[in-house]
Amino acid sequence: MKIAYFAHDLSDPAIRRRIRMFTAGGAEIVLIGFRRSAERVEDIDGIRPIDLGRTIDAKLGQRALRLAQTLVAARRLLPVVANADAIVARNLEMLAVALRVRTLAGSDCPVTYECLDIHRLQSAKNVPGSVIRRLEGSLARRASLLITSSPAFIREYFATLPDFRLPVAIVENKVLDLMQQNLPTAAIRPAGPPWTIGWYGGIRCSKSLEILKKLTERGKGMIKVVAAGRPAPAVFSDFNELIANNPHISFLGAYRNPEDLNRLYEKAHFSWAIDYFQEGDNSNWLLPNRLYESGLYGAVPLALRHTETGRWLQDRNLGVLLDEPVDRSLERFFSTLSAKAYEAKAAAIAATARSIWAHDVAECQSIVKKICSSSNADSALEKIDA
Repeated sequence: MKIAYFAHDLSDPAIRRRIRMFTAGGAEIVLIGFRRSAERVEDIDGIRPIDLGRTIDAKLGQRALRLAQTLVAARRLLPVVANADAIVARNLEMLAVALRVRTLAGSDCPVTYECLDIHRLQSAKNVPGSVIRRLEGSLARRASLLITSSPAFIREYFATLPDFRLPVAIVENKVLDLMQQNLPTAAIRPAGPPWTIGWYGGIRCSKSLEILKKLTERGKGMIKVVAAGRPAPAVFSDFNELIANNPHISFLGAYRNPEDLNRLYEKAHFSWAIDYFQEGDNSNWLLPNRLYESGLYGAVPLALRHTETGRWLQDRNLGVLLDEPVDRSLERFFSTLSAKAYEAKAAAIAATARSIWAHDVAECQSIVKKICSSSNADSALEKIDA
């Protein structure tokens, strides 16, 4: 099976994870996409991508211009879909490109729309937001399947769009566990203090940083934060400078997923599964990568009770659920935390089935099969278990 994958950002580690999932599921991948990095991405797991040029984070005008240029020159991408069994388009802009190329090629292969975040413009209650939603609905009617990662995205966003008729596959942001290795699932760390919170992955929330800075400063060495990943340039011009005067926060830089997850999470008692980047919308609806990573590698998630992440944990009686104002809730929790209480929460993580946290090869095969066997939708929005 051959999948043409249209990626929104070739430099995003999430693209590599998805390629590995599709490959494990038996697909041959042709990769096309924009990139946010200044440097070209020459190779992703042995695949040389077709580079559509650079787009800049938070510069919607620049991204729209680059998209328009790509649509005008779309004929050069016709060989991409030659003999493709299916197309997957990550995010709305790539859906537009993928559908344009398919039309020019005269192909009838199914197109899957992959949307794992709802951009603030998509959910905006204004004229530009309404235009984007109408465009999204129009493009989606030509697709065959929607892949998203959280039930809340369906409930709170897609189900509210007029005439949005598309089957949905929920593919959670689980760790890709292809080798079925004997990983140290949910190992119990020696109880603190000092208690360590891991903040790993896409670092894009300035409010989270302020909360964690105050928490560690008031903790006076009893609470530490270890951060690693990619700080969003549009949010943090210099992440290291922002934490330079706080001895209780350290930043380890970028890492490889899943290769470095064990060494990162073994440092943490807890993981920061809280996000205010798009508070009230996307931040409330998502189920983040770090939720599943922390469960697999043994850190106890910290989450807001009223969010989808909080509901997910509450349904399974896992993690630490916090209320607003979160800074006070955190102080109360850590001021009364005992070794015995921590060990009970860690033990609950350890007792949870590995399949809750990780995708195996069989799941990868199932997802690829759905993508390649889907047909143009003509039914109401429905959930398909992946």
